Amino acid sequence: MTSLYEHINTLARLHPNKVALLSCDEAGNTLESITNWELFSRVATAASGLAGLGLRRGDRIALLFENSPELLVVS
Repeated sequence: MTSLYEHINTLARLHPNKVALLSCDEAGNTLESITNWELFSRVATAASGLAGLGLRRGDRIALLFENSPELLVVS
């Protein structure tokens, strides 16, 4: 089974400049556009930070976020 990290990595390599996420306000105005490469970079940075804290694959943590691109990054 392919992990979410592996899927994001593949999309970043195949289509680095395609938009992966759009963050919009309640009126539908775009606040932020994130490409596949930017998303992968953020995910890799978050993974590295969590590993630096001693977390390893399979460890469980609790997350408290509003619905935002950052929630996907750390998921």
